[in-house]
Amino acid sequence: MKLSELIDFAQKQERKASPLDIYRDLFSIEIRKSGVDGIMSIRLFDGSEYTRKMSPRQSVWYFNSPESERENVAIRIAATMFSTEIFEAVLLKYPVSDINSKIGSVNIIKMRDGGRAIRVVSVDGFSATYQMTADELRCHARLQGEAANAYLRQLAILRITHEDATELTNRIKELTAKSTGSNTLPLRQSDYTLEQAKAFTTYQSTVLSRLMPRDTSSTHSANREWEVGKQSRYDHIDNQQSGTQLTM
Repeated sequence: MKLSELIDFAQKQERKASPLDIYRDLFSIEIRKSGVDGIMSIRLFDGSEYTRKMSPRQSVWYFNSPESERENVAIRIAATMFSTEIFEAVLLKYPVSDINSKIGSVNIIKMRDGGRAIRVVSVDGFSATYQMTADELRCHARLQGEAANAYLRQLAILRITHEDATELTNRIKELTAKSTGSNTLPLRQSDYTLEQAKAFTTYQSTVLSRLMPRDTSSTHSANREWEVGKQSRYDHIDNQQSGTQLTM
């Protein structure tokens, strides 16, 4: 620290609390230009990184915004473009339920097209099938016994979590369309209007705040209450109350 900073007692202006603050600890953003449009890269708190090209609408919104507003604009764009990835990382760190305890068995099966997949059977008899990648098959082939079984269970948890994250995103899309008076939202979230992007992140930040514990020293389940709503993996989510209840 510079000596001048140590003796600078001037009152520094603090940023006002914002619903977007929750995103600042979830990911960092880098934007660079590619022609007239931008390319956005984010690094999530778990170390995963994703890069996608911004749409002309997003690029104009970001690059034409005042410098003081660009950070918030970038957060809103990232939150819509990488919504499923964000939810997936948060659900893995703060699971709503113990998915592993609900898995009865996981086995590799052969698909009709010749590929391989994992078949997950829950303790209550529900089953689901997920295609395996070539890298996953190679990794499994190097393992034996309990290590191989543990690897398959971990793959199952990742697949189920991805489904849950996707469903959360889809529910927020429904709320966004309803609140903005849109019959349907653009197929690509990068084509959302500014109004739609702002509405989406408003709902999303509310759900994230309910997924993440207020007190990191206590257990996640002790900090949340869930209301019964629409019969889905997720309970009712709206602008006043939101929550999740995962089942296999």
